Amino acid sequence: MIFAAALKEPTMFLMLSEQDVKGMREGHTRFVDKRATRGFKFDKVIVSLHASDAEAVALLKSAGLSEDKAAVHNKLLDEVQCPGCQGLMQACQLFEGQCIVCWATLAKRLQTGAN
Repeated sequence: MIFAAALKEPTMFLMLSEQDVKGMREGHTRFVDKRATRGFKFDKVIVSLHASDAEAVALLKSAGLSEDKAAVHNKLLDEVQCPGCQGLMQACQLFEGQCIVCWATLAKRLQTGAN
């Protein structure tokens, strides 16, 4: 998932990849960490779908986004990444290596399969 803020109006562009959509269909949640928006205020979100994150980045570059304005937020020292949803959270929020949302998704999948 790639997201970008418009310079001249309070708009956020959310660019999902096919892999993001596949994960959401499986029940995984995608999120934008508040640190990544750097306090940017917006009142409109434009959502688009792309074959991959690389395709979305290529589109942004063709629109004139310079690499030096691109920002990637990194994990804090006490944060880990859930292998299921790729969400950043504190290690104490994981149970046996996964977040509660991923465990709930697995439980729903197993419950549905049992019927």
